[in-house]
Amino acid sequence: MGNSIFGRCGMSVDNFKAVKIPTPALTPFLFKTMFYINQFYINRLFIFILLSMNRY
Repeated sequence: MGNSIFGRCGMSVDNFKAVKIPTPALTPFLFKTMFYINQFYINRLFIFILLSMNRY
C-alpha cells in the first residue's frame, strides 16, 4: 500500500527503514542523521502533495 502512494512521486517505502537504537545516548544523533538522509524524499513528497492540491 505504501509503494502505491509513494510511487506516484518516484519514491518507495524501501528507502525508509526502521533501526533498533542500541543506546539512548545515540538517539539524537541517529534521528538527525536519518532526517538529513530522508529530507530529499520528504521534500519530494510535500511538493507532490502541494502540486496535487493546486490541480483542482
